[in-house]
Amino acid sequence: MPRMAEFYIGIDLGGTNLRTALFKATSKTLEPVSFLKDNLRSTRPDDVLDFIEETVKTVAGERGISGIGLGVAGMISAGDQIVRRAPNLDWTDFPLGKEVSSRLGCVTEVINDVNAIAWGEYVFGYEKKYPGMLCVFMGTGIGGGLILDGHLVEGSHGMAAEIGHVKAVASPDARKCGCGKSGCIEAYLGGKNFGSWIGEVIDSWDGAATKLSNDPAFPLHAGHVDEAAAAGDIFALSLWNELAPALGMVLANAVTLTDCGVLLMGGTVWDNCPVLRRLVTQSYNDFVNTPSRATILDSRLGDKAGLYGAAHRAFMRNLSSEID
Repeated sequence: MPRMAEFYIGIDLGGTNLRTALFKATSKTLEPVSFLKDNLRSTRPDDVLDFIEETVKTVAGERGISGIGLGVAGMISAGDQIVRRAPNLDWTDFPLGKEVSSRLGCVTEVINDVNAIAWGEYVFGYEKKYPGMLCVFMGTGIGGGLILDGHLVEGSHGMAAEIGHVKAVASPDARKCGCGKSGCIEAYLGGKNFGSWIGEVIDSWDGAATKLSNDPAFPLHAGHVDEAAAAGDIFALSLWNELAPALGMVLANAVTLTDCGVLLMGGTVWDNCPVLRRLVTQSYNDFVNTPSRATILDSRLGDKAGLYGAAHRAFMRNLSSEID
């Protein structure tokens, strides 16, 4: 049983949103009590800390909190709970775990947001049915989380399965990613990066006219391109036929390297782009080595997965400290 109060907080800190959930602890697991979603008012570290403190107190009310789990869209140093780099927040080497723990006075566990999603899907979504799972979510960025033999694999530096930063384009003019390197798959198909460069691609297009050039939506996102592709737009189909094999190859290589058994896909870009999803799946099937082929499954918890996973990691940390 938890040593202190019987409630835990799960937080999903993305590039634009802050999702928060309150969970009640039982002897073995967590049960959801309430969920809250807000837009970030600012990405400055001190402002985000203020917002986290305010939100936790709102969700918790008069309840005592035993621990807080934070899933963050970025590269996390697992040992010291430092956000090494969060491109969509523009954070570098920020001691988030220490700061939140100091403000709120409880155990704090900081992990990569898709690690939290992967753990949430593994424990709660699929109830530990599969011993291995590579989880890839495509939203503001592209993140990955890896479960092998029932354990979350964070790597030597806490950065395992950072699939968005696998290089997919090697040409000198490859697009620069928020991580500082060029050619990452996230630089092309991460939602934030995609929205910032799609206009340039349309302007340089010299093929048949595309209805996207007159689309009143701003900024354009992957869903707009997918809708155009579904309607037969030559530009949209050409773009997807270029990018889908790149992502399919990245996924196939990741599956080959990890032999994960299950490839779980989710996120707003994946969920809302059926044409892209079909083309990526075809490319993945073409590229992946048959002996290591992973079954592609969909998220069961949606945007709540990271909340479950982050809170449960804090819960586990408290349980392990009791055992120790």
